[in-house]
Amino acid sequence: MQFAIGEAVLAFWKDAGAYFIGTVVEQKDEQYYVVFFDGDQGWIPGSKIKKLEIKEGDKVIARWSDGKYYPGRVAKVTGGAFYIHFDDGDKGWTSLAGIASK
Repeated sequence: MQFAIGEAVLAFWKDAGAYFIGTVVEQKDEQYYVVFFDGDQGWIPGSKIKKLEIKEGDKVIARWSDGKYYPGRVAKVTGGAFYIHFDDGDKGWTSLAGIASK
């Protein structure tokens, strides 16, 4: 799958073992340089990048008010904001930058 320069994607960050939202800024062969919303950046193999398509009902890992990520499900999408029903029963909003995927 090809990704365009400037495209927002879900890319695998090996240190966290999850897919996070970032922007493709360069391509070399089958590798893409991705700048993540949290400021991390690096070369990611194309096989470890997904199209950014997050919709209601999707299982995600979302950032809670303590800054940590917890599993949950997207209950509502409003622009770049997501209302999450966390697996532990908590509910709350997070931004696009606060969404990750396994």
